[in-house]
Amino acid sequence: MSSLLLGFSLILVSSVASGVFGVALRRRRVFSVELMWLIVFLTGYLLLPHLLVMLALPGWDAALGRAGFAGLAPGILFGLAWGVASLLFAHGIAVLGVSLGYAIIMGLIIAVGSSLPLLRHWGAVAEPTRAAAAVGIALISDTGNTSHGDTAYHFSCGVYLDNWTSNCLVYGNLVVNEAVGVAVKGRNNIVQNNLFVGAGDCGIALHSHASYPEHAALVSNNIFYGGSPQAALLKIADRKPRRRVLWQCDCNLCFRPGDPDPVIGRSESGDAWRIAAWREMSSREGEAYDANSVIADPLFVDAAHGDYRLRPDSPALALGFVPIPFERIGTRKTLAP
Repeated sequence: MSSLLLGFSLILVSSVASGVFGVALRRRRVFSVELMWLIVFLTGYLLLPHLLVMLALPGWDAALGRAGFAGLAPGILFGLAWGVASLLFAHGIAVLGVSLGYAIIMGLIIAVGSSLPLLRHWGAVAEPTRAAAAVGIALISDTGNTSHGDTAYHFSCGVYLDNWTSNCLVYGNLVVNEAVGVAVKGRNNIVQNNLFVGAGDCGIALHSHASYPEHAALVSNNIFYGGSPQAALLKIADRKPRRRVLWQCDCNLCFRPGDPDPVIGRSESGDAWRIAAWREMSSREGEAYDANSVIADPLFVDAAHGDYRLRPDSPALALGFVPIPFERIGTRKTLAP
């Protein structure tokens, strides 16, 4: 038997055993919860673990002795807390029933137990691996006023990642005639491979947020097409160095018909950068924003009639843009019978 198959088999056996042990608590009409749980502790937490340790780890008692009290104290304290939680777990099963109690309690254990270690050691997690939610393969169009350049654009966003919304991947969306394509306020978000058409203010707005000194958003392989004269690919917070808000930005394509050098970036205070100035500014701050991005016609099949598929010779493809599967956009059949 391979190690992979053995591992899955052990997980299956342990899952079944863990799931059915609570059935005995249904006998609480005959035995109290405390008595039933005493049997569980004596057999499952005392007798069997000691037998297995003695068989698998000779000299385990000497190893504990070498660890000393300081090394054992955290384990004892957390073990005590775990024991209290286990007793409360038994009472929860007895009160709610096996099915409902197990679903609620184990769901909370998995959610909290898996998220707290990640939050505690967040700095050790590599940036590209932090995306935990995805928004993609969607058409978002004309949800607000984008034509007059006034404050109405604050309420017209294709995708709005508000305040603490973090660790999201916004990928493969077609956003048409929105003032702001994607508004980002959280941290460690990725905006990649999206198509922004006719933006009134900007394709992507990277806001500052007092709770996050560093946002570290990644923006790459997006197409920004048309839009109002003041619109830019990026609108970025006035926080320096800007890498605290923008971790990486490259391989984007920008094009505004009739404007050979459109605005790439704007700040919240009103500064505007075209491609050369944008690269120079980022270089002064030790970055290389849009070093490989281009100003070029993306060569849509028929932009005038809303066909934003890319022709085979589109320069966006050379930058690594993955064609959006427009056939997947729309209503879906329900999975219910």
